[in-house]
Amino acid sequence: MDKKLQSADGSITYYSHLFDECYHSLKDGAYNETIHKYIKPPFLFGNFSNRPLKILDICFGLGYNSFLSFEAYKNHPHLVQVIAPEIDKSVLDKIALLDYPNLTLDKKKILQQIENQCPVQLAPNFTLQVQFCDALIFIPTLQDIDIIYLDAFSQKSTPQFWNQIFFEMLYKILKPDGMIMSYSTHKTIYQNAKKAGFRVYKYDNQVCRKSSIFTKNLILNNEKLEII
Repeated sequence: MDKKLQSADGSITYYSHLFDECYHSLKDGAYNETIHKYIKPPFLFGNFSNRPLKILDICFGLGYNSFLSFEAYKNHPHLVQVIAPEIDKSVLDKIALLDYPNLTLDKKKILQQIENQCPVQLAPNFTLQVQFCDALIFIPTLQDIDIIYLDAFSQKSTPQFWNQIFFEMLYKILKPDGMIMSYSTHKTIYQNAKKAGFRVYKYDNQVCRKSSIFTKNLILNNEKLEII
């Protein structure tokens, strides 16, 4: 059975025996990691405020990225769709025992809809679709993605989500001015992303450890960003 753990910021995560690592950084904190590595960068460096959005969450896991995206975009003037593949259906049992900081959800109803693989209407302008599947098969069926959260388990545990072939897959589905965020700052991953055609930036959010941003045509200039 997977172990429930409290991370440094007080938020709860789990240790996955299936992948032999934690879902989040215990040092950074599950909540802080989600907010500062995934949710905030598109607001700080992108131009997504006046258009419909499609967000790809790789992978759904404990739901932090998807659910906190709802909090961030619930007043967005256009439709926001979050699409989240996930291989392990047992995450729903873990989510049922979690309390997300600064977020109130009718989890029982939401989890029932997710289990049935029905789109979840969290707000009139916000839908969440969790797809229990092999992400490598599912992702190529998508197109015109604005934002991608690349939050799979580590390169050691899931190398298929960090190689050049996978980055080439993401390049095909991401819009020209789209953005990818990831916790990983591994040199090999940077090389694979650049070979696939991405611009690569290391981001110092000054709250938790550095993270990464990948873009296609979008050129970012900010003192908190290091061009790789």
